[in-house]
Amino acid sequence: MSILPLTISGMTKSYGAVRALRGVGLTVGPGECLALVGENGAGKSTLMRILAGEERPDSGVLVFNGRPTAVTSPRHAQELGICLIHQELQLVPPLSVVDNIFLGREETRLGVLKSGRQHKQATRILEELGLRIDVTEPVSSLSIAEQQLVEIAKGLLRNAELVIMDEPTAALAPPEVERLFSVIRVLIKNGKGVIYISHRIDEISEVASRVVVLRDGSVVGELPANVSGREVVKLMVGRDVGEFYPRTRQPPGGTALEVRDLTAPGISDITFDLRYGEILGVGGLVGAGQRELAAAIYGRTRPSSGEIRIHGTSFVSLSPLAAIVHGLTLVPEDRRHEGLNMKASIAENVTLPVVHRHDPWGVLKLRDLTALTGDLMERFRIKANSSAQSITELSGGNQQKVVIARAMITQPAILILLEPTRGVDVGAKFEIYELLNRLTHEGKAVLMISSDLPELLGMSDRIVVLYKGRIVSTLNRAEATREKLTVLATGQRLDAHP
Repeated sequence: MSILPLTISGMTKSYGAVRALRGVGLTVGPGECLALVGENGAGKSTLMRILAGEERPDSGVLVFNGRPTAVTSPRHAQELGICLIHQELQLVPPLSVVDNIFLGREETRLGVLKSGRQHKQATRILEELGLRIDVTEPVSSLSIAEQQLVEIAKGLLRNAELVIMDEPTAALAPPEVERLFSVIRVLIKNGKGVIYISHRIDEISEVASRVVVLRDGSVVGELPANVSGREVVKLMVGRDVGEFYPRTRQPPGGTALEVRDLTAPGISDITFDLRYGEILGVGGLVGAGQRELAAAIYGRTRPSSGEIRIHGTSFVSLSPLAAIVHGLTLVPEDRRHEGLNMKASIAENVTLPVVHRHDPWGVLKLRDLTALTGDLMERFRIKANSSAQSITELSGGNQQKVVIARAMITQPAILILLEPTRGVDVGAKFEIYELLNRLTHEGKAVLMISSDLPELLGMSDRIVVLYKGRIVSTLNRAEATREKLTVLATGQRLDAHP
């Protein structure tokens, strides 16, 4: 029997003195997609964890198909027909893709695992999402975007009545996003309910019929999905943020980074220039070579041929340390696992790259490091009680600003950003964009790799498009459009799409 419609009323939840939910109420009907939006810390994740049985509310009522119900555990939620697809990946890296998808609900017959059937099911759902891989490969071999698709496939195969998607497109390029939307439309057609959480406001109208906006733990508005993005953002942040992509352009300077005929694992014959004061965007489908390009330039992988020139100095290959010494640094796409020490404070995270400069005799100059961190927190507008605060207590947007501050503490002239606003809310995105403006006005050169198409179009001065590890086109801001980027990213010719 279906659990829909779902009605939530008077939902409250506190963590000590922090009130995460303040009397929240909403409804989701069968065959409906409800968009739920709000800044980080607005209460979205808390509400979804309550629905998924991962948290218990302090008060409030859940009504499924006319019957009050308390979701007591994640297993109970699954039995009811509720599936939460997490933004933070819930995968076991050493296990294969198929083993991750069926973990905890393996299909057996007379005690024998139905591995062939599971293999076919996993392959089918991933292909529907546009990912064609060997499902026997370990998850650790996949990119973050590919792992996100595996996480989505894992949830979709549960055949739930209510599917909750928390930032499902955060790491996906436009074609993968559209395939996911097609899957959501099928779910809606089949009478399923979908709660869709996203910071990408432009996506909402593609699949949702209504938008519920949370701010500071309360519902502050409900809007039709076709309302302007500006109105949604205004409700989310409680103010008008003006131009959403506030790129302020100026004539670029000389050449900061030159890449010539670079071939490395995952990329071939890459050639481009990056100038001081410029944001050069890099786009393409998932697995088109964006991550591999960054790794080769930064020295995480060794090129087999080609040349990299930094400030005119030529290198056949670099190491990360050599890159930093020569003024080039990288902000990784996975801040929790690659960019931050989640057990450390803000100060310990920010100053780690330069501790050796302030500690020549083995005694930390705590006063110097604290002052340095305080200056960076002010410059990058990191919102926290103090530099001693644990990194885990910060919102996703502030964590991302800590990662950027940590990269900039080495005073680089060239900054490589991988998915700089992935998983952060609208207000934090705006602040990061303003930060990029300040950096380029200071003469920094920025290579911005992003799967967020509006972000690429709004913030880049030029855009490089990759397809199967090769550059297929470089567009300047005036000629770049969503349609052109999508055509190029899928390996098609622009002259075939006038």
